[in-house]
Amino acid sequence: MYKRFVRKKLALSLILFFLLISNSVSSTETEDVTFFRALGGVTEEEIPQDIEIKWERELGKGAIDSSPVVKDGRLVVRTSGIYDWEKGVFKEKPSLFCFELSSGKEIWKTEIERGAGWELSTPLIYKEKVIVASTSGWVSAYDFFSGKKLWEKELENSSHYLGITSSPVALASPQKDAILVAHGSGILYSLSVSDGNLIWQKKLNGTIYFTTPVVEGEKIYVGTDSGFFYCLEAEDGSEIWKLTLKGKVRTTPFVDGEHLYLATTTYQDQFTPTKGFLYHILLKGNDVPEIKWIRKKEPSASSVVGNGESVFFISGEYLVAVTEENETLWKYHVGEQVQSSLIYSKTSRILIFTTNSEEGKVYAVDEKGRRAWAKNVKPAAPLFATPLVANGYIVVCGDDGSVHVFKEKELNVNMSFPSFSSVVVLVIAVALGVWLKKKVW
Repeated sequence: MYKRFVRKKLALSLILFFLLISNSVSSTETEDVTFFRALGGVTEEEIPQDIEIKWERELGKGAIDSSPVVKDGRLVVRTSGIYDWEKGVFKEKPSLFCFELSSGKEIWKTEIERGAGWELSTPLIYKEKVIVASTSGWVSAYDFFSGKKLWEKELENSSHYLGITSSPVALASPQKDAILVAHGSGILYSLSVSDGNLIWQKKLNGTIYFTTPVVEGEKIYVGTDSGFFYCLEAEDGSEIWKLTLKGKVRTTPFVDGEHLYLATTTYQDQFTPTKGFLYHILLKGNDVPEIKWIRKKEPSASSVVGNGESVFFISGEYLVAVTEENETLWKYHVGEQVQSSLIYSKTSRILIFTTNSEEGKVYAVDEKGRRAWAKNVKPAAPLFATPLVANGYIVVCGDDGSVHVFKEKELNVNMSFPSFSSVVVLVIAVALGVWLKKKVW
């Protein structure tokens, strides 16, 4: 009788043990991403097969046309403010908001004194600071933990230029930690991240609009509205080589080893596009690179991305995939204007982007050109900014000043299949039952 009791207790203990294992596996959390910028490109983050809204906010501080950024589970969003163009004053000042990414709880907010009423530059989180550049020509730094302003610097009087529409990037070296800012006047500035002091500056041929420089090792790649594309030394901004391309460079280049892809656009005037081009450039160290091919396409402000085998880009209302040899693999008809850049998940093998129509959507399309899902935001609004993928969440910001945070859609418990761990527990329970029947009874 005692042996039967012991065996029963042992069986129950084993079942409980495996149930605990099952629960611990299903509740594993993803580690925080330490640094991510939503300017398009490649990410290791997973993109879910379907999503649902987690939380959303109407900030009421003007349009959000720059991308959100995240660090240590904190989401930072920058608004443009609401500007009265007739009176020349702000009705609502541009602001920085910091939220808890998982819950939407507001951690801090602060008004930005230096604004121009419309902003395209995405903030940079670097060295525990939030760096903000404005179309007014000012760069400001705020404490990441409190939102307190630390320093500000005017780079150039922007009355004759478009100020700063490019996004600041980190420019680290063993000797110093710096940031790189491309001003609309065509001047690149390297600034100290600690106090904003000038380290070096470099004047390029042409103005700079929207495009953001890319830093790869000791090199900087950047283009201008005059169709010039540069490779510079990150240490001092000195020129290594320069190419002349068709159209204005208003997208961010994508560098994949020795391959560089870049989209350009010709314009009838400052803002009316006519033709688009996609360049495949073969890099050769410090030597002048080779232009392998040029492909005509429809205009778009969306930047290019690749996965080592295919190159993905927006052409008008289409998402297109080509090989490195410029052979078309597929075209996906979005049917709406796309201004956001593309984000490609290496883990999920899915691309996401947003549309800039009156009823903007966020799309997920796999690398074979098949739509995984498309979601509207409510209330409807154009979505200009590139979405953010971080910590299992997808963040989308609207031109109406709204923030929408999505997460993976949960399956209906009554309709879902049992998890692998649950199946294992069931099999073990049945086996123990058979064993007890044979041994005890």
